[in-house]
Amino acid sequence: MKKRIGLMALAAVALTLLLSTTVWAYDGSPGVHDPGTGMTVDQTGTGTTGDPMTQPGTHDPEHMFADAAGHWYEGYAENMAQHGFMNGYTNGEFGGEDSLTRAQFAAVLCRMLGVDPEAGAPFEDTVGHWAEGHIGAMAQLGIINGHDDDTFGPQEPITRAQMATMMDRALDYMGRGLTDDERAALMEQVGQHLDDVAGHWAEGHIAHMYERGITMGDDAGHFRPDEHTNRAQASAMLWRFFEGELQ
Repeated sequence: MKKRIGLMALAAVALTLLLSTTVWAYDGSPGVHDPGTGMTVDQTGTGTTGDPMTQPGTHDPEHMFADAAGHWYEGYAENMAQHGFMNGYTNGEFGGEDSLTRAQFAAVLCRMLGVDPEAGAPFEDTVGHWAEGHIGAMAQLGIINGHDDDTFGPQEPITRAQMATMMDRALDYMGRGLTDDERAALMEQVGQHLDDVAGHWAEGHIAHMYERGITMGDDAGHFRPDEHTNRAQASAMLWRFFEGELQ
C-alpha cells in the first residue's frame, strides 16, 4: 500500500511539472496571434474567414517577417503589423512583391481611420465579399468610388493613382482638404518634379500626397500613376500617411 501511495505521489508531481512547463512555454509572441485585426485566422490560406493578405504569420525572433528582413520596406511592414493595420501570411512572410487589391486597401484604410464597417456596400460585385463592410464604410464617407457600371472591382490590383486618391479623400473627410486654388498651385509645383502626372485624372490628388511627403517619384521624375501597387509600396505609403496625418 505504501508503495502504491508513493507511486501516486510521484505521478502527481510529474503532472504538475508538465502543466507548469506548458503554461510557461507561451511567450506572448505577436507573430502567432491576431494583433487586433478583428478577423479569424484562416489556417488553410484560402481566405474563407477573412482577408488572406492580412493574416498574421509565424514569429521570427529577429524579424517579424522573414522575407522582408533587410529590405527597404521592412520597417514599414513591421510598423503596419504592430498597429494591427496590415499583417502577413500564416507562413510568416509579408509578401512584399504581391499585389494589393482594391478591397484590401479599402479595409486597411478603414482600420487606420478607426471607422466601423457598414452592413453592406452599394456595389453589385461586393455582396458577400469579406471586405464588403469596409468598402461600404469608405464609400459612404466619399473616400472610394466604383466604376461606371456600378461595380467596385474588389479583387482588382490597386494602382498608385487610386491609392493617392483615396488617401487624399480621407484628408477631405477629416477636414484637411484643399481649396481649388490651393490644389491648382500644388499641381503646378509638383509638375516640376513629376513629369508623368500632368493631365492625369488623379493629378490633383497625387500632387497633394506628394506635397505631404506621402507619395514619391523615382530618380527620373516618374510617378507611374497607373502601375499596380505591391504590398511593400503600399505599406510605405500608408505608414507615411499614418505618421503624418493620423497620429
